[in-house]
Amino acid sequence: MLKKMRAIYTLFFMALVMLSFVYAAETTHYDQAVLSRWHLFDNTLHSKQANVKQVQRQWTLFAGALQHQYPTTKSQLDQVNQLTRHYKTVSQWQTLANNLQIKLDLPVSPTVSTDASHNNQATW
Repeated sequence: MLKKMRAIYTLFFMALVMLSFVYAAETTHYDQAVLSRWHLFDNTLHSKQANVKQVQRQWTLFAGALQHQYPTTKSQLDQVNQLTRHYKTVSQWQTLANNLQIKLDLPVSPTVSTDASHNNQATW
């Protein structure tokens, strides 16, 4: 029961933080640094070899770029960082990324499948 309540609280908290991101952003025109960091973060999340440490690193870079472009997001990013420091799985990060992508109107990252590129190589 306690785990269920914690999960509900966490989702509610994430929704509030993301809503405040929407209100804090002056525009949805992100600079190249933010978009580049977003794509790296998103691609890392969808990599089969991704681990939590790699995802956390890419999140830190993305959040830094976002805060640089929108300094007013610092307190919201600090709140998200307090929440995400407890994340133990990539799927938790994927949930956050999916919600951020929608709420912040971030572009869908082109996915690069390393499996597909290996499958297209000739076998000798």
